[in-house]
Amino acid sequence: MYDITIDLLPENGSKLIERKPTISFYEALKNSYKDTPDSNAFIKNGYFMDNDLSTRNTQVYVRPSRKKLLVTTAGTRAFEGHDVITDVKSLFGIPSARYKETESILEKAKKKYGIKRAHLVGHSLGYMINNKVASKEDEVIGYNGAWGIPTFHKSKSKRVTHIRDENDVMSWFTKSSKVIKSTDPFRLGNKGGHLLTNLKNNSYGNTDVFRIHNEL
Repeated sequence: MYDITIDLLPENGSKLIERKPTISFYEALKNSYKDTPDSNAFIKNGYFMDNDLSTRNTQVYVRPSRKKLLVTTAGTRAFEGHDVITDVKSLFGIPSARYKETESILEKAKKKYGIKRAHLVGHSLGYMINNKVASKEDEVIGYNGAWGIPTFHKSKSKRVTHIRDENDVMSWFTKSSKVIKSTDPFRLGNKGGHLLTNLKNNSYGNTDVFRIHNEL
């Protein structure tokens, strides 16, 4: 059943190959932060990016042969004011445009492809947004989720996995499924243990963990 070209093609005309996915949790998070998301990032895994629905902050990847919907949401870009404002609003339980954007994209993607259960992936603010907008059927997996009012960020999803770095100040008070050993010394501020680089060589950033949690 693997390594067989399937008939349904993505929007850019590239052929999708039906094979066992090798997307890692780290790769999915890293790609979510690109200013110009790579539409071919997961083509070899049978996923194409929906260019009409995807934005700089939230990308939609579809695996048509298995009716899989992967949505990645970027976290805070520290030097962009609107993201910082979003973080501040989140602390007080106030939804911002970032939340509304991801929620709208998720709803449109489910309707367009006839998929009820999506898999949402995000880091920091991206995880908190996904956690808030996910439905009870969706699965959410995140890394170093930012602070926020618990009642505001309480997820409807029954499948939430949050992995945090032991030295990450930003996620100290965010409920976690697993705390991993840090490769970054403790430092005050949002860089001590918060960056994606700390997940890169950790077992929780690999393909097996991501595939198990998301049933790719």
